[in-house]
Amino acid sequence: MSNPSNSDVRTQKSLLQVLNDCDKSAALTPFPVPQADLKKYTDTINSYYHFIIPSVGVTLGYVVPSVAAAFRDQPGWVLDEDAAPRTLALVGGDDKESRSALVEETLLRLRSEGKFVILSRWRNEVKPVYGPRGQMLFAIERAAAPLLGVLTYGIQITAFTRPAKGEQPKIWVQKRSKDVKFYPGFLDNTVAGGMPIDEEPLVTATREASEEASLGLDIVKTNIKPCGTVSYMHLRDGLAVGEVGLIQPQVEFLFELELPADVEPSPSDGEVEWFKLYDVNQIRDELVKGNFKPSYSVVILDFLVRHGLLHAGNLPDFVEITTRLHRPFEFPIGHSGLERPKI
Repeated sequence: MSNPSNSDVRTQKSLLQVLNDCDKSAALTPFPVPQADLKKYTDTINSYYHFIIPSVGVTLGYVVPSVAAAFRDQPGWVLDEDAAPRTLALVGGDDKESRSALVEETLLRLRSEGKFVILSRWRNEVKPVYGPRGQMLFAIERAAAPLLGVLTYGIQITAFTRPAKGEQPKIWVQKRSKDVKFYPGFLDNTVAGGMPIDEEPLVTATREASEEASLGLDIVKTNIKPCGTVSYMHLRDGLAVGEVGLIQPQVEFLFELELPADVEPSPSDGEVEWFKLYDVNQIRDELVKGNFKPSYSVVILDFLVRHGLLHAGNLPDFVEITTRLHRPFEFPIGHSGLERPKI
């Protein structure tokens, strides 16, 4: 994939190929969807270790064999090579607090031993892992979630303005700082961020808009609009710090934020170089050149479809693209990203 700061841009892709860069589910990429090729899908997921908690009884994540091997002799963990599929089981702990403590202890030990480069990105920011009833099973350090292939949650805000009534919207795009470790210098959505434990998506989105884009709370609270979710299965590549090929399933809660013409986002946290207004054609051009962070493709395609700017009349593969924006998961999903209330 090319970097927008580079002068040489790779061969342009179709929007379906752009989507494949984020959600690895095309026939020729490593993670097919079951409706396209059930046998290939089954063979693929069975090539990984399935991360489980025996008392819960469902798969919680997919673990690459090289990662599973590092847990073999760790206290509280068991590998079963004879199971079909093979499993990595967290057997220590009997509630979310004790499991969380054991997971953290194990990961800190692996980090101190230098087992995985991805653990060098340790943020002291934990994410929840949920069970089939929406109950929180344990918390895991954000940087370590791809090691166990567990589902994580985030928010995405697409801010836009309308130059005149009836005209197509222009979208606020950010350029990521060259100093960030994850996709430096790439274009990205207006605002994006991970969701902490026990925080509603709207609360996270409102806070991130202020922290990342210097937008006033009053205008955000007045104009922000929830717009559903997208979901995808990403395989980490060489542009992200850490091991290549780790599985990163993700659910993104989507928000739109229409801004008046005299309100502009501005960088505030050192992770953004600039914000600029792009029209739809500019967005599409930069997408097919590979200049956006891969996860943005899912978000902006959903936005453009939602606003009628992409449709069956102007987009080849329209049906496949729109159905692919909401990948189903084998893993349990939390209640709006939160632990499901007990009834």
